[in-house]
Amino acid sequence: MNFLFYLGLSLFLVILKTTLMPYFSIFDQFYDILIPLVFFLGLYRPAREGIPFILLLGFMLDSLSGGPFGIFLTTYFWLFVLTRWVVTFMHAGNKGLWLLTVAAGVLVENLIIIATILWLGETSALPPQWGDRVVTQLLWALCTGPVLIIAISRAHRKWSEWANRIISVVKGQEA
Repeated sequence: MNFLFYLGLSLFLVILKTTLMPYFSIFDQFYDILIPLVFFLGLYRPAREGIPFILLLGFMLDSLSGGPFGIFLTTYFWLFVLTRWVVTFMHAGNKGLWLLTVAAGVLVENLIIIATILWLGETSALPPQWGDRVVTQLLWALCTGPVLIIAISRAHRKWSEWANRIISVVKGQEA
């Protein structure tokens, strides 16, 4: 049942990212909205739930992005791994951790994208205005990252309650 929740939420976020957000100029330099989902999975879900979904999510975004294949897969995988590593010595419920992890995730994603551009030799210089774009994305991440993680957490809790009620009704009818 959790997989259905993650699938539905990721499809909603991908549709939001690719079809709605580009039409609003305020979201022109918004960060990758799937990063909070990756961190939620890394913070609160076991690796056996998170890794297959992260791989699926990375493949899906790589297919839609039109960029070098594997860039989102690599980014999401390493963000998940880094989040799992940080949780080994920090408390996952720490709101300050949420603030820093989403901002760090945005920075890591931008560094991977810039490194890929430079490594593939498509250009010998950094993209124009890349510094302003990264700073704007970091500010967006600091403002909205923890809010999105809280929203994902609450939606997951409501989904679990709903799924448990459905399962209990089905089991009650079987008896």
